[in-house]
Amino acid sequence: MKLKEHIPTAVGLSLSGFSLWLGTYDPLWGLVGVQDANIRSGLTMSTSLICLLLGYGISLSQSHDNFITMAGSLIVNSMAQAARITGMRVLSCEDAMNELVGYIRQAKHVHNTRVVISSGGGNYSTSGGKNFERALKAAVRSGLHLREVVSSGWKQHAHAMATELNPTSGNYAAKCIDPGTAPFLNFIAIEMPSGERFVYFGWIMSEGLGFEQNCFTTSEPRIVQYFTSWHADLYRRGGDI
Repeated sequence: MKLKEHIPTAVGLSLSGFSLWLGTYDPLWGLVGVQDANIRSGLTMSTSLICLLLGYGISLSQSHDNFITMAGSLIVNSMAQAARITGMRVLSCEDAMNELVGYIRQAKHVHNTRVVISSGGGNYSTSGGKNFERALKAAVRSGLHLREVVSSGWKQHAHAMATELNPTSGNYAAKCIDPGTAPFLNFIAIEMPSGERFVYFGWIMSEGLGFEQNCFTTSEPRIVQYFTSWHADLYRRGGDI
């Protein structure tokens, strides 16, 4: 507690002591017309107590305000620190697709999922998705190593990708999984030639939520490794396309 926070308490104590002294000052009581000793004693004690409590209350209020300010500052700083460490950003699915196009053209390794809980899938209906697909194919032809995990709705598409790309590059591989009835969190983990790695995740495919939810991206190494390891496990459990 800072020195200035003690001042109200000190003032309260001083006023309390002063009011006790005034209780013995006869000219004052004569001036206000109070002669009864019991009344004088009661008023003196009441005034002294009020001064004491007032000073303490002000001091306590200042301490509380300082605590709230300090706690608020701590929370804000912690949130900012967490955001800086994780580098987490939120963006729409379409914006994520468009942003990925620029990275894929230069990437070294990509681990991608295309998983839906129904037999749907097989193509992209948005301009961002179509640009993403074209960028993937062009990058694989240029040396990108692309490994995918797909559901049955994307199996035919993956087979067509392998037929189209592998005779010239051999850099495309895919496995098919059955996600069952649970919504699946799709993601794509990217490694650049410099060794920089990051992941985009979102695109939750479910009958209730549909497709258009927000996506997230981060370059925090532990989070990226989490998704990369998850992809490797899914790939091991997948069947041939």
